[in-house]
Amino acid sequence: MQDYKKYLIRIIFFLALISIFIFYNYAKLETGFFHNAELNAVIIIVFIIGSFFSVRGILLLKRDAFLLNEIIANRTTSSSAKPNFILDIIDNLKIKNDVNKYFNWKKNIEEVAFKLESDREINKYLIAVLVFLGLLGTFWGLLSTINSVGDTISNLNVEEGDVLSTFMALKEGIKNPMSGMGTAFSSSLFGLSGSLCLGFIDLQLSRAQNDFLDNLNRKLKNINNDFDSDEPRSSSIYLEALIGQTIEGLNKMSELFEKNENSRKSLEDVFAKSVNVLSKINDEIDFRLNQSNQTAISNLEHIRNIDNSLLELKDQIKKNNSEFSEELSKEIKLLTKTIALIKK
Repeated sequence: MQDYKKYLIRIIFFLALISIFIFYNYAKLETGFFHNAELNAVIIIVFIIGSFFSVRGILLLKRDAFLLNEIIANRTTSSSAKPNFILDIIDNLKIKNDVNKYFNWKKNIEEVAFKLESDREINKYLIAVLVFLGLLGTFWGLLSTINSVGDTISNLNVEEGDVLSTFMALKEGIKNPMSGMGTAFSSSLFGLSGSLCLGFIDLQLSRAQNDFLDNLNRKLKNINNDFDSDEPRSSSIYLEALIGQTIEGLNKMSELFEKNENSRKSLEDVFAKSVNVLSKINDEIDFRLNQSNQTAISNLEHIRNIDNSLLELKDQIKKNNSEFSEELSKEIKLLTKTIALIKK
């Protein structure tokens, strides 16, 4: 496994050198620090934050490297921590161990490199912040110096005969510009020194990330080379199984064609029988229609005879009614005459 302790040791050794330098120059640094204590305190806090993120990045790389080695060795780890940069790669390796599946390791390497570069963006930004704070203190101090020099010159009175009092006034007036120069140089010292020191620490993080990528690239390449060496044997087995399935499928297809041919012949026989039955039904329908027509014609003639008989009966009834009416009229007339004679 790649040893990342050496980068941590370098950072610790470098911070120890800085501490020794501060210890032997504490009085001077203290004087410079209090020329602009607020801004210099901010610079120191930013440096501490940047150092913390750099050390944290190296520790995360160490943990990810350990988890990667555990997965590659097909061992299960008791650690519940999740990887920070190689989560997708570990998931792909687990799938590969289960089903021997090939994955695009170059794409995974590019994704990890992008994540590592993104993780360093904080350090790059903090280095730029330290430079900015140093320059800000410099211009702040220079601006204060310029104002103080202007005030000192305007307050000098050369017309007075007392040169000693003029010199003392000049001496007092120079104190403020000197204080402004102290602010400028102290802020520049702390800001630029802090950015330089943080840059060295970030350099160790960058080298650790490069070693991590090289190690990851080498291991994933070896894994895929092993997969490629096993691929011809697995491919031949796969082809044999595929050919066997193809032959079995062709046999089933041949049997299906035979069944379809038999079904077609049976269907043709059924069609022929159906045609014969339909022909017989058609003949029977024609016969029934002819017979029905003859019966209908005879029925029409019978109905016509009935109609004629009814007409004759009607005429006869009318004739009988007229005869009966005439006889009844005669009888009534005769009866009337008889009644008239009886009255006389």
